[in-house]
Amino acid sequence: MTLRRRWTFSILAILALFGLNLAVYFWGNVQRTRIILDLKVALESKDLVVEIRSTIEDRQRDAEVMEPLLASGAVRLSDEEMSEVGSRMEAIGVLIRQLHALSESVETVRLRLDFEKLQEAWMEVYRAPLPLPAEVGNEAETLPIEAAIPVEAKTEPIEESLASPQRASRFESLYRDISLLLDILEESETERVEEAERRFSAVAELTDRTTLAIFAISTLVAVGIAVWFSRFLRDTFSRYLTAEIVTNVLETPAGLALGGEKREITVLMADLRGFSSLAERLPAEQVVAVINNFLGAMTDVIVEAGGTIDEFIGDAILVFFGAPTVREDHAEAAITCGLRMQLMMGEVNEKNRTEGLPEVEMGIGIDSGDVVVGNIGSEKRTKYGAVGPSVNLVGRIEANTVGGQILISQATRERVQSELRIDGQLKIRPKGTEDSVVLFDIGGIGNAEELRLPSSGEVMQSLSEPLPIRFSVLEGKQTRKGQVDGELMKLSPKGGVIRCRVGLEPLTNIKLEVGAVPGAVGGFSTYAKVVGIDAPLAESFLVRFTSLSPEGAEVIRRLLS
Repeated sequence: MTLRRRWTFSILAILALFGLNLAVYFWGNVQRTRIILDLKVALESKDLVVEIRSTIEDRQRDAEVMEPLLASGAVRLSDEEMSEVGSRMEAIGVLIRQLHALSESVETVRLRLDFEKLQEAWMEVYRAPLPLPAEVGNEAETLPIEAAIPVEAKTEPIEESLASPQRASRFESLYRDISLLLDILEESETERVEEAERRFSAVAELTDRTTLAIFAISTLVAVGIAVWFSRFLRDTFSRYLTAEIVTNVLETPAGLALGGEKREITVLMADLRGFSSLAERLPAEQVVAVINNFLGAMTDVIVEAGGTIDEFIGDAILVFFGAPTVREDHAEAAITCGLRMQLMMGEVNEKNRTEGLPEVEMGIGIDSGDVVVGNIGSEKRTKYGAVGPSVNLVGRIEANTVGGQILISQATRERVQSELRIDGQLKIRPKGTEDSVVLFDIGGIGNAEELRLPSSGEVMQSLSEPLPIRFSVLEGKQTRKGQVDGELMKLSPKGGVIRCRVGLEPLTNIKLEVGAVPGAVGGFSTYAKVVGIDAPLAESFLVRFTSLSPEGAEVIRRLLS
């Protein structure tokens, strides 16, 4: 999955969770609003029931007091009292209409009033029709109580309307039925209030839990994305920089600031010997495969040893020990790493053989000294690197190695406390310097057998007849004009002894051409390095092949057999 797709997926996931959280929030608010409205209606209904009950009870108490007095004729009502009774009748009628509407709004009522009987009872008690509209609940058609009472009923003494025992009985029945309905309605409205409160609590709890869960999930997703992105940055940049540099860039405020500091470090440079000529013979895909096999294995060894890979230079690797992380044993760590790298070349070549690729050899140079390390470059392009004499010198040292060799400087040797196995010593004068530099060929460190290289000494086999050769001296990457004739006197799979009238200094690079060999298809050409003087033979020197083609290796195999 590409970075853009990962970002798109992450953003969509966060937006989806955010939208879900909003949806739950609004759903909860809508449900709360509905419940609050239901609760409000229920409370209003309950209050209405209480009001109706209070009015009915007051009227019933008045009736209980007045009925006996009116029936005995001890009390007669004046016109004002008559009007008061009418007003009470109207109030009771209005409450009864509300009671009727309320009873219709209740879903389940165990008892409903028979309003026809109620009207009959009302007529018998008050000798006037019940002030109900044509359609109950339509207040526009409701008639006032005075309009509902006939004229003759108004002029007739009301005590006569209350004197009848039958009407008194109906009066009590009327209030009893109303009270019973009020009990049922009050119980129903109480249940509605309790149910609304339970629903409100349930919705609130569900909304809170869901919101909290979504918030927790969103937080986990955000943290996961942050952790993933942090790892992605580290993993991605670690392919171009070491983990220490990535950490310094991401976690240090001044990690990207240009500048550096002076520090003593050890610099290691490793390079495949003769790879340039090898690359000329191989297809580009195989060249890349050889480099990747080599760099992949070496990177694992360097990282495990705590080295900082500054850069890959084609088939070469430049490594720091002691920067950016300070360490006192940087020289010893560099030598140990170099030995492990040379030992790892066996596995590299085994993999090359499995993939049908040629075997390769590596040379390593190591030097220690003071350099300036830090961010080098510009605001637009920066790299972590080192500048100083050791960085320049290590390339010169490595250029003088042959395959399988580790050369260290005197400065590095002086900083190592452990015992070193020194297989040889030579002195060079690097280009651009006036003083000579002593180099040491390292074959091991300490007493650990796993940190010891195989002996580089090879048995040279004398040829029955000298093999005519011709060679040219190389200056850098260029071939010096003119060729020198000579003879190949001794031979081994990796080198030989050449005799000629021209003396060559050790570490001189030459291009060697071998003539036709009896029993072989033809001769071959290769690059070689002068590694010493062959004392037993006059005017002769030892060479080490640095780039031997498969055809040349086959010719040598036949000569040695």
